[in-house]
Amino acid sequence: MTAKLRNWWPAALCELCYLLVVIGVAVSSTGATGGRIVYPLDDTYIHMAIAKNFATRGVWGVSGDAFSSSTSSPLYTALLAAGDVAFGVRDLLPLVVNLLFGTVLIGALFRRLRREVSPRMVLPLLLFITAALSLPGLTLLGMEHVLHTLLTILFVHLAATALADTQRGLRQARALLLAAALLPITRYEGLLAVALVVAFLLLQRRFTLAVGVALAGLTPVAAYGLLALSHGWLLIPNSVLLKGSVPDFSSVRAVAMALGGRAVLQLLKNPSLLILLIAGLVACVSIGRSAAPKEPGRAWWEVVIFLGLMLLHLQTARVGWLFRYDAYLVGLGLLVSLPTLLRMLALTRDAIPARTRRLRLGIPLLGLLPLAVPFAQRAVRAVDYTRQASYDRYLEHILPARFLAEYRPDATIAVNDIGAIAYYTRCRVLDVYGLGSMEPLRFRRSDSGYTRDQVREWARQSGATLAVLQIQWAEIARRIPEGWVEVADWELPRNVVFGDTRIGWFALKPELAPSLARDLTAFQAELPADIQVTRLIAPASPQGAADSP
Repeated sequence: MTAKLRNWWPAALCELCYLLVVIGVAVSSTGATGGRIVYPLDDTYIHMAIAKNFATRGVWGVSGDAFSSSTSSPLYTALLAAGDVAFGVRDLLPLVVNLLFGTVLIGALFRRLRREVSPRMVLPLLLFITAALSLPGLTLLGMEHVLHTLLTILFVHLAATALADTQRGLRQARALLLAAALLPITRYEGLLAVALVVAFLLLQRRFTLAVGVALAGLTPVAAYGLLALSHGWLLIPNSVLLKGSVPDFSSVRAVAMALGGRAVLQLLKNPSLLILLIAGLVACVSIGRSAAPKEPGRAWWEVVIFLGLMLLHLQTARVGWLFRYDAYLVGLGLLVSLPTLLRMLALTRDAIPARTRRLRLGIPLLGLLPLAVPFAQRAVRAVDYTRQASYDRYLEHILPARFLAEYRPDATIAVNDIGAIAYYTRCRVLDVYGLGSMEPLRFRRSDSGYTRDQVREWARQSGATLAVLQIQWAEIARRIPEGWVEVADWELPRNVVFGDTRIGWFALKPELAPSLARDLTAFQAELPADIQVTRLIAPASPQGAADSP
């Protein structure tokens, strides 16, 4: 047992480095946020709000009064809800959950690399893959991407094993069916991987296994969709509908983009993904030409699934946004292609005299070094952007939530970033963008389109009294109704993720503006110097409290 544990030292060392980076960035970020852990995206707080409401009220919704299909990861949100039930509602829970999944992921990567590369290469590759897929940054996001990466690697491995073993039946593929069920309900991009594997199984005329994998992947997603339909929502979560890519054939350029142009464009904008695609193609050809059995082996199928999955993702989904959308592709691609590339480079050692042993050992690393530069830059930027974005979210979302919790704890408000406000307050939120409310999706489908008049009437009927909106975002700015009184602007120093820096505070009726101005003025003493308050109208006197909402 002791010898086996000693063999795990590269994994232990990598996990220690990973833990130190996560803790270091988290601690350094809290220095500017009053000791509070702040996640770099408001989306994390959407998960947390739904989980809190489900654990404490039995309501699966952003607001605690009604169901909402606002998460694209029902499984991860359910895990947070289970944690809230077991340990109480804790801000640290998403970080702790991700640390656990990150540790398991590193262990899985280590076990795979230990079987496929020389012992001296295991630790460098393990550290490289962990950094390149920005695992510390993904962990600090507090979202489902670490779990999604882990499940994708597991599913592709099991699927490739099944495809390579044509005698494998449905009964022997239970682990594959379980992975197929968990992957899409973790992130809906998992449906792309399931569909790809089903297509390959159909090409092999293995209809029973293909149907089994398809049903396993679709059943949890369909069950969640039917639950949403029963509450008046749509089959697909709003977050997927609003952020996904819908084919457009209205022009020649749109047709070109729909037929593969979008994937090409995203590749050209992301050098690391382009390198990864090329590496996958080289690995695929190399494995195919090697002295192998007539039937393709597991390693070849893994690379083929990765290549197909990357092209499908680039065509239908996003990349970037703190490197979270494409992280699973980077982790999977490096894992399935690097061992083959190293074996190819190692062949060149035969032409070098044995006496230059150090040079022979260094060839694999030197050969991959130029290709590693974009991934190293990605790793550094991911950590740096995560640290900066945490402070941005503190200014942009945590402080408004603190104001509302103190001065308008039970108000009905119109917002476009709903997570932190829903999590930290009891406010009923009307999501002007549409992640947490169905009305904006219905408005978009109406004959008139989504207009400011519809927003005004919706807010009036709902009894909303104020709005907190990102007024530089065109999606929101063009829908702010006339007649809403802008009481104040908060100007932020920067926004490394989204770019917009102005938050507008609106009273939805003129008579409510003075009291809102008075409360914002009182709260101004709690604001850091980095927030510049402008356009603040003259507040009402304390005696004018009768007009308070």
